[in-house]
Parts: sequence; C-alpha cells; structure tokens
Amino acid sequence: MTETRAKILVVEDERIVAEDIRRSLRKLGYDVCGVVSTGQEAVRKALQLRPDLVLMDIVLRMPMNGIQAAAAIHEKIDVPVIYLTAYADSDTLEKAKQTEPYGYLLKPFENRELQTAIEMSLYKHRTERRLRENEAWLSTTLRSLAEGVIATNERAEILFMNPVAEKLTGWTFGEVNGKPFSSVFRLVSSRTGDLRPVEKVLKSRAVVTLPEAARLTRKNGESFDVDFHASPIRDERGRIFGAVAAFQDVSLRNRTEEALKKSEREKGLILSSVSDMVVYLSRDLEIIWANAAAGKAMRKTQEKIAGARCHQVWHHRNAPCPDCAVQTALRTGAASDRIVETRNGRVWTVKAFPVRNDAGEVAGAVETLRDITEQKRAEEQLEKERDFINTLIQTSPAFYAAVDGKARTLLVNQTLLGAAGYEAQEVIGKDFIDRFIHPEDREAARKGLLGLIRRKESSLHAARIRTRAGAEFAVEWHGQCVTSRRGRFEYAFLLGIDVTERKRAEKEKEHIEHQLLQAQKMEAIGTLTGGVAHDFNNLLTAIQGCTDMALQRVTPSDVIHRDLREVQAAAVRAAELTRQLLLFSSKHPTRFVPIDVNQTVGNLLRMLHRLIGEDIDVRTQLQGNLWTIRADKGSIEQVIMNLTVNARDAMQKGGRITIKTENAVIRTPDRADRPEARSGDFVLLSVSDTGSGIPEDIRTRIFEPFFSTKGPGGGTGLGLSVVYGIVRQHEGWIEVHSEIGRGSRFDIYFPAVKERIPVTHDTAVSLESLRGNGERILAVEDSDGIQEFLRVALRENGYLVTVAANAEEALRLYGQNRGNFDLIFSDVVLPDQSGIDLVEKLRKDNPGLRVLLSSGYTDHKSQWTVIQERNYPFIQKPYSLLQLLSTVKEMIKK
Repeated sequence: MTETRAKILVVEDERIVAEDIRRSLRKLGYDVCGVVSTGQEAVRKALQLRPDLVLMDIVLRMPMNGIQAAAAIHEKIDVPVIYLTAYADSDTLEKAKQTEPYGYLLKPFENRELQTAIEMSLYKHRTERRLRENEAWLSTTLRSLAEGVIATNERAEILFMNPVAEKLTGWTFGEVNGKPFSSVFRLVSSRTGDLRPVEKVLKSRAVVTLPEAARLTRKNGESFDVDFHASPIRDERGRIFGAVAAFQDVSLRNRTEEALKKSEREKGLILSSVSDMVVYLSRDLEIIWANAAAGKAMRKTQEKIAGARCHQVWHHRNAPCPDCAVQTALRTGAASDRIVETRNGRVWTVKAFPVRNDAGEVAGAVETLRDITEQKRAEEQLEKERDFINTLIQTSPAFYAAVDGKARTLLVNQTLLGAAGYEAQEVIGKDFIDRFIHPEDREAARKGLLGLIRRKESSLHAARIRTRAGAEFAVEWHGQCVTSRRGRFEYAFLLGIDVTERKRAEKEKEHIEHQLLQAQKMEAIGTLTGGVAHDFNNLLTAIQGCTDMALQRVTPSDVIHRDLREVQAAAVRAAELTRQLLLFSSKHPTRFVPIDVNQTVGNLLRMLHRLIGEDIDVRTQLQGNLWTIRADKGSIEQVIMNLTVNARDAMQKGGRITIKTENAVIRTPDRADRPEARSGDFVLLSVSDTGSGIPEDIRTRIFEPFFSTKGPGGGTGLGLSVVYGIVRQHEGWIEVHSEIGRGSRFDIYFPAVKERIPVTHDTAVSLESLRGNGERILAVEDSDGIQEFLRVALRENGYLVTVAANAEEALRLYGQNRGNFDLIFSDVVLPDQSGIDLVEKLRKDNPGLRVLLSSGYTDHKSQWTVIQERNYPFIQKPYSLLQLLSTVKEMIKK
C-alpha cells in the first residue's frame, strides 16, 4: 500500500523564506497544501484544508500573530503545530508554550532539521491520539462493566475505580486515589481471616482467585459477600507494573438469579438491553437462554438458539473448543475469560461466570461475548507502525539512542552498538555518556544533555564516541525531548551523525591550502626575483657596455684604465650573481647541452664557500676523464646548491661536506632497493655530510613538496623536492644513504653521453674587425641607459642606428624609412607588445629581414620557448660591448 504523503500548511510572511520552505518540503517528499502569510488566512486555510501539520511563523503581521493563530486553530481542530522563529527570547517561548506546540525550529535551519522535527511531531501526534482513544475506550469499557473494578500500581496503590466499585463499596475514587488497597478495603474469609489478594498477585506474579466467598467491608462498616479475583498488569515486555481486581456482590447476583427464576420476562428485558451478547448455559454447554444481541449475531431467534450447544452455534464443532472459558468457569467455580477468533476472521472477548444453585453448587454459567475486531485491528496496526519505526531506527546508518533524565540508556540502535562494539544488555540502563562518549568530551556532553532536558527543545552539539576497542568517531549529536501533553519530560531522543570522514577531509583541505599558500609564496618570490633580475640586467648591460666603450678610449697606462677594469670585473661578478639568483627561483631558460659536471662544480665552489660559512669544510673528489652528460647547466647547478644547503642545515655545529664525481657502470641493478635504477653508463654525483643523519621513519618523505623537519620559519620544504624533479627531468635517479649521528649521502645518477666537450680558448678579437660599413640598424629598447649605450656603441663602430622606445614607435620609424634597415635589434619585453610580435609583423612584408632579440627577463615574459621553437637569434642581458658587436656582425653577415 502506498504511504500517503503528509499535508503541510506553511504560514510565513516573508515570501522568499516561504518559497524556500515550500521547495525544501517538496524535496523531502511532503505535500504542501497551502502557503499563507497572515494569521487570519492560516486559521481559514487550516479549517478548510484540514492539514496533517502546520509550520507557523511566530512573528506575523498584525492583528494576529502566529501564537494567536495557533490557538484559534486548536480551538477548532486537532492538528500539530511547529513554530518557525528567529526569536528565541524567554517571553516569546512562554507565550508559545501555552498553545502546546509540537516543536520549534530556529531560523535558519537545514533540511535534515526540518524533516526530523516534522517526522517527530507527526509521530508524536499520532501516538497521542491513539493513546487518548485507547484510554477513552478502556475507561468506557471498565465503567460499563457490571463488575466492580479497581486497578493499582506495583506498590498496590489505587489508581482507578469504576462506578460499580464506588457503588458497591461506598467509597469514591477521589477518596481512595493513591492509597494502599489493603488500607481502604478489608476482605475477610470466615475460614482464614484477613485476605490480601492484590499484594499476593504482585508478589506471586500470578492471577489470584479467592476459592471461597469472602466478605468486603463498605465505607459505612457494612459487609457483603463478593466473588473476587485479581490479575497482574504487564507491559509488552512482560514487566508487571500493577494489578487489577474485579469483584461482584454475590448477594446481588443471587437476587438476580432468583429474579431470573421468578420472571423470564424481566430477565429478558434486562439482558437484551445490553449490547454485549449474553448466553446462559447448562453444565453440558447447552444454551438455556440467549439475549437479543446473541440472536442477532447468530441470525436466529432466541427460541431457536435455546437447546443448541455453544460450540455448535459459534464454531460449528461437534466437540467443545479447547481451553473453553465456560468449561473453565464450570470446573473451577470462578470467572474465566478468553480472546477467540471465529472462522470469519472476527475477534471476540469471551467471559464466563459460574452460576450456583441454592446449595452453592455450580449449576451453569453465564457467557458474555463482545466483538473487539476493530479494536484488535487498531492495536495490530499500532504494533506494525511501532515495528516499522523500530526497524527504521535499528537499520539506519545514523546512531540513535534514547535516555532518561539521568542519562541512563533506554534504547540504542544496532548501528551504534556495532560501531562501539557492545551488546544491548551491556548498555541498557547504564549511563549513556560514561559508556559511549570520549572522556575528554563527557563534561560538555552532560552540560548539553542537561540543557536539552531543561529547555525541552532540540539541540546540536559535537561529542566523540570511543569504542570498546579504543577507536574514536567524530559525531554530531542532534537531541530532541519527548514530553507528555502536560509538558512533563519523558525521555530525550538522540540522533548521531558520524562526521569522522568529513573532519578528516576538512583537515586534509586545510593541509592542502597551507601547501598552496607556500607554493604561492614561492611563486611570488620567484616572480619578484625575475623582475629584479630584469631591471638589474638592464642596468648591468648599460654599465658593462659603457665601461667597455670607456676602456676603448683610454690607454692601459692611463690612471683611469685600472678603475674601469675594476668596474668591468664588478659588472661581470654582478651578472654572475644575478644568474645565481635566477637559479634559486628557477627563472632561467632551460637548454639541454653536453656539459662537464666537474667544470660545473668548480665554477660553483667560490659561491658555495660564501654560502656555507667558515665553520663547514667543503671538499671535492672529482674523477678525471669524467664522462659528459646532456643537461641544463643551470638546473645541475641548482641541484648542487640545494644539496649543499641541505647538508649545511644538518650540521648546526659545523662539519664537512664532500662533493664527489665518478663514472659508474651498472649492469644488473637491484630493483628492490632501487626501483628506478637501470643498466647503462652513468655519471655519479655524490654530496655527503657529517651531520645528524635522517631518521628511517621520515626517509621516504624527504622528497615530498613542503615536507620539512625544521620548525616554523626554518624552511619551505621545497629544496629536496626541486632536486628530485630536476633529476627525474634528466632521466636519472637519487639514492639516499644515512645513519643517525654519522651523516647522510645523496647519490645522483645521470645518463652519460660520453661526448667530449672541446676545450675553447679565448682569442683576441680586434674591435676593428667588428666594425660595420654603414649598415642601418633599428634598435627597439625601452631602457634609457641601454638606448644611449646602443646609440653610441653602434655609431662609433660604423653603423647607422635608429632607436625606438616601444613597438608602436618602431613600426612608425620602420614605415618612415620604408623598411630600409639591415637588422632589427629588439628587446623581447616592450611596454606595448612583445618584441616577437613586432618582428613577426615586420617580417610579413619582408621575410628576409634580419632580426636579433634580447631580454633581461627569464620568466614567461621572455617567451623563451617561442624563441627556441622559431629559432630566433638571441643575446641574453647583460652583454658586453664585444658580445654586442660580435653578435651584430654575425647577423649582418647572414
């Protein structure tokens, strides 16, 4: 059977909020039967649509607010109301409580909170309605019985007394309510004296029927004979929580029997007026008399029923029914009752009372029958719903529990039991917080639970679960109090959501964000370094070029000649420093060429000594006839620098660093220890130190980006990861050997190419041989210092120079001169566009136009990749006068 969706009426004066609630409800599977914005509309719609639940905003436009609207609705119909409010002040809550709402939702709220509040309210409303119906039915039934009925609790204190019992005893229920049964009602046997049947039932946990007539004393002191039996009251778990006693005035029954003998007519009038079926049977189970209700049920006249046996009429059997209530009453001489089901599926309650003759012998029995089919079906439906909810709770992936006001566990689902590693019997009745919550979170959990119980409203807090095995779960707990109609706390219902993975993901996200921040910092440093290098290279170009020209104008014997030489040497050292700065920031063009690792190490030694410090001895062991490798020189220098700095940091009190090179031939590599190793010829570069060594537990992580054993501010954790990336880029691998207290050694294997690098000797070049012959050059440069250097240097050496500060000016000058230039010498980075774009525009009209590019940038602005792909001639800043003239002469010859 398809479950009917709950109809919900939304009362909200904020249109956007109302529409958001409508979408949320439909997404959750509810039927939104209406959305209104005023209290008057809410009352009218509720009476018209009869919704299953009303979501009511407390603060509505005058003249009727949400609390007044809810009160008006409750006067007409029984419908649960959940208040929506952004105001949680005590005055508002006190006024709202008077309308007995089923819940509160503080804005803003999540869909999960909304669904939880709705489902709990609907379930509570259905349960309370069934409880009221059952209580009304039970009260009506007990009050309509011909017997006196008194019910007690487990301490034999009186809780109920029907009108018949009041009439028989002379006591009113108000006079005896809460008093011990034996202190009010005295039962006496002529043979055994005082009787205490109720206490006996509670002690023996069994039905007690007085075997002989007893006398019951009325309030006025008179006594009368009664048939008295008492039974324990049990809950669904079989636990006894009270007793019920039924008794009859035997004298009244005797008078009735006498009256029946005297007048069948009077008997018929009395019994035929009741709705229950009443049948009088002999000891042989032969029907002597039946009332009108019995005849109607059997579809026979009362006369035709008489003479038949009950089992033949009711059950179409030839023999008495097993466990027959009438036979039990006839055999025991006491009243008996049963619940039976007939063939047509109807369910009946059957009660049998023995009938005695003047001699006190059981002569027959009176049987009363009542059709309780609908009541039984309602109970079964209620049981099914209870089983459904229990199954839902037990199988849910969330954690469910219920606790009393002292935090004792009343219910806990299998999900929580399985996660925590307990059985139900180990936790029921035990302190929930002590059993499940992590010790560090218990105090906060108790405060949260106490606040939930006192305020009787939903709450949310976080508390970790610790399992029996010691594991931990991060859990968000949602609490909801369940109260009686009078607002009395009954129990707290807890829903726990495991957020362990979410917390772990948040922590991982934070870690990644930190790494990204570090990377951004390094990128910013690299960008800054590249910008500084560009400006510095421009300055050095002007300084070095002008110095070279000044040296040409003086003789070696001139006093200023020596000073100019010092300036020239300083410019060369500054250029080298700039190159090393770019090496750190990885902002240099990558070019793989055959290189000699020994020569690279030798060129770095002077700078390494300054970088390492005087307390550390740097030694080299460089093998002669070392094979060549194909590599980017700047990258190899960065590897050596990073490993040397890493070794320095491992020797806080000084020590020795050894840089070693050798040829290595690998024939059968051990891939277990060196998975990247392979056979072949390699150049082995080793950097070792006498430092503290690397612990084995972190040795596998040292090449991870941002991993560092230094404290905050002690390093970025990128040094070794950069080394690892460069080595992989050169198709090599790294092996780490370390021993605590005895230092570390990094062995790097580069594939050998065995190409000998020819030894080059500087040959004296005459500037006269580099002079031009009036060739026209268009120089495009935005630096004023370099413009002046190019203008003077090229003119003084036989060239006709036209200088432009940007691409736009260069295009204009090129057009004015009709393209009559032998060479376009342009900076790559110009204020308005790149030098590459400029020369390509010019070469569209003149494909044979000679071009020469230059740049002080070494990052993406230099477009080094494009320059390499298109094979453009290039001269790197800073350059000397000799380099300038040699390059220009070479380009002019082409």
